[in-house]
Amino acid sequence: MTIKDLTGVQLYDGRKAWQLMPFAGDLEPRPMSPAESQLMAQQADFDGPLVDAAVKGNVIELVGPRQVRGAPVWTLRISGKDGLQRLLSVGAETFLDVAEVVRVTRAARSRRSSGGSATTDRSAA
Repeated sequence: MTIKDLTGVQLYDGRKAWQLMPFAGDLEPRPMSPAESQLMAQQADFDGPLVDAAVKGNVIELVGPRQVRGAPVWTLRISGKDGLQRLLSVGAETFLDVAEVVRVTRAARSRRSSGGSATTDRSAA
């Protein structure tokens, strides 16, 4: 990201994450917090939580059929070894991601500096 000729950089090597944010006063690269590093690891997983789920330590359960914006979906609960739980809804006909809710469990929260949940709606408006 570049703002007023200053460029911020975030890096992840598969184990550790760093950032350089000169517009925030950081003139030297610094390690990212555990929560930020975990987010970077998730973003680096281009295949998503379903591909090679067992290798990644993800446990997948079928929650059941539901409706998202009037369309039929299958909802899956994905529990990661990092303590995150996701509810992933995929289109019943297309099997494309429609919506995802990420929840941080107490076990994950104790390993992270911050907790909470996030919802991503991938359905068309």
